[in-house]
Amino acid sequence: MNKNRKSTASNNSSNDLNSTVYNNNLDARISKLIQESINDQPVYIPSSTKPIPVWVYDRGELIEGSPFLSISHCVKSLKQLGFTNHIKNIKDTGNLYKGRYTIYTKPIISR
Repeated sequence: MNKNRKSTASNNSSNDLNSTVYNNNLDARISKLIQESINDQPVYIPSSTKPIPVWVYDRGELIEGSPFLSISHCVKSLKQLGFTNHIKNIKDTGNLYKGRYTIYTKPIISR
């Protein structure tokens, strides 16, 4: 019953799982599988982390640098104007930020 168990098997190299041939083959196969899986993996970005472009208007006029790649890019670029992550709460509402800026995730049409 335990004839082929590693701890009780004889020193028969054909049954020895620790043989050099077995380890080399296993290492090569594992490396190949890992490389194939890395190359074949589609890149998935959850929708919650996909950047959303942001258009910023100063009293109805598009400001320089707009549209920004994302809200965080907008905040970093306009930090000198006092922009903070609070803009994510007022985007697309039409509410003024700092009394003069409006933030949208789509361009507004000029009238």
